[in-house]
Amino acid sequence: MNLNAAEQDLASALVGIVAKHGKLSPEQGVHPGYDPPESNPEASIGVSCANCYFFEAPYQCQIVEGFVEPMGKCRFAVIPDGVVKTTGTTL
Repeated sequence: MNLNAAEQDLASALVGIVAKHGKLSPEQGVHPGYDPPESNPEASIGVSCANCYFFEAPYQCQIVEGFVEPMGKCRFAVIPDGVVKTTGTTL
């Protein structure tokens, strides 16, 4: 997955935090704000776990604790340029 320099730095920082403190979860102290597919209105434009750098198919994430689904999302998604299509939409 090709990330731009800023996205690469963000991904590296999040991986470092997880290495130090464990995967993100409310119990761990950092709520990732995971939304399952039925609560993800941005899935149709490409904002989803399946498009995120951290997604490990079929249902795992490198940084978020627990079960994640391909069409779910969290607030820490790192998605490469050009994947999210916002033309004609409002977020």
